[in-house]
Amino acid sequence: MDNLMNQKVLIIVPHQDDEINIAGSMIYELTKQDICVNVLYTTNGDYHPYEANTRLKECILSLDVIGVAEKNIYFMGYGDTWKGETHLYNTEGDEPLISMAGRCETYGLPKHPEYRFIKSGIHSKYTRNNYKRDMRDIILDIMPTVIICVDFDWHWDHRATSLIFEEIIGELLKERNDFKPFVMKKFAYAGAWEGPKDYYDRPFKPTILPFEKLDKRYELDVPSYKWDSRIRFKVPTEAKTPLIRNNIIYKAACKHKSQMVRFTINRICNDDIVFWLRRTDSLTYHAGINVSSGNAKYLNDFKLIDCSNVYTKRKNVDIFDNCIWIPDEKDERKTITFFFAEPKIVQSISLYENFDLICHIFDAEIDFYNGYKIKTGELINSGEETIILFPEQKNITTISVKIMKYVGKKPGFTEVEIFTNKQRPNLSFLKGDYQSDKTSSLTSNRIRKTMEINYFEILLLIARIKRKIKRVYKNG
Repeated sequence: MDNLMNQKVLIIVPHQDDEINIAGSMIYELTKQDICVNVLYTTNGDYHPYEANTRLKECILSLDVIGVAEKNIYFMGYGDTWKGETHLYNTEGDEPLISMAGRCETYGLPKHPEYRFIKSGIHSKYTRNNYKRDMRDIILDIMPTVIICVDFDWHWDHRATSLIFEEIIGELLKERNDFKPFVMKKFAYAGAWEGPKDYYDRPFKPTILPFEKLDKRYELDVPSYKWDSRIRFKVPTEAKTPLIRNNIIYKAACKHKSQMVRFTINRICNDDIVFWLRRTDSLTYHAGINVSSGNAKYLNDFKLIDCSNVYTKRKNVDIFDNCIWIPDEKDERKTITFFFAEPKIVQSISLYENFDLICHIFDAEIDFYNGYKIKTGELINSGEETIILFPEQKNITTISVKIMKYVGKKPGFTEVEIFTNKQRPNLSFLKGDYQSDKTSSLTSNRIRKTMEINYFEILLLIARIKRKIKRVYKNG
């Protein structure tokens, strides 16, 4: 992994301009190092049908500014939002849908068609199975070493992209031994689009814990994430210039003329860019699983959450379902057993408890079936990762986890991960040292901030008026 030229990065986002929120400065930094960056858009951003071609053309121009060649841009060509009450993610596999733009199959630009047409000479009908197949095929065509994907935000298309991506990764990790990419997730809104307008604060501020949350009882919209577990990357100097108008990410955002992303750069650009790392080297993906009761598939599916209606508005974690192994209430054993075809070395186990705060595991027992057992003690109550460390165990073919003490009627796990290496993956080829920029005096910054904000507010007002007039005109 030390050879930069061998790295291939894939950014997966739903809409044209989300790449700016998710990884704008990261894309620029990587392409500067001649690392191949690919960007995949799952939808055509065609909620307003007349914007589709415009948005596709704009993203090509925008990505060119930060170093991504057009040949490395992939359009899946699916709709932005769907007619009816059910999102494509929550439909049955081959149930056809019609997008808000009135279309029923994928499309792209005349000179840059969508992926399926380029690959197979056909357009994919709008079904869940086709959406999943197209994304999976793109991933396998590229075989990226690093994947950065949008996480579960408040927008339904973001939620669908995130969840189907995780579904695909879970399946690929089980099917293949040659595919263990670094996977990083990031919220497009929390901490970015909805972040504070702090670009002109000095020293440059790091990304801060989001204000708006799905459920105030948890730090982040995915309950299993912990703020202190975020991965922070250095932002290039070109992405934190004294004036926003000179910022390389702002220049890229300005190519999205039909959208408002350029007016959020004062929120998006910080002294760092943060992600949540999802490890892909767990031994559980190639293990057999027996459970004393409950649904074992949730234990190694890569999904920490799921949602049976992604259209659900912000409420609380009750919107998450079908993602937790919960043994029967009358099950006295409450045990998971993992079997390995070949002996393994094991150094650590990560347990993600049911994030329902009413249910809590106070102790569990891990048995390695070699004479060594360990008690976990109280797990972290909220679904966050509880890491269990122990002396290296060799020649392990069976491991069981038994819930011993708990409160609530539904103790369980969203995921169990077993690792040969207790150390997290080395991301040094991506990450630079984090440093704060302490340049410029406070007085000059106050003057600059006032001038730039007034400039921004005027431009934003004009853009909103123009956009509203255009929509009225287009809609008759």
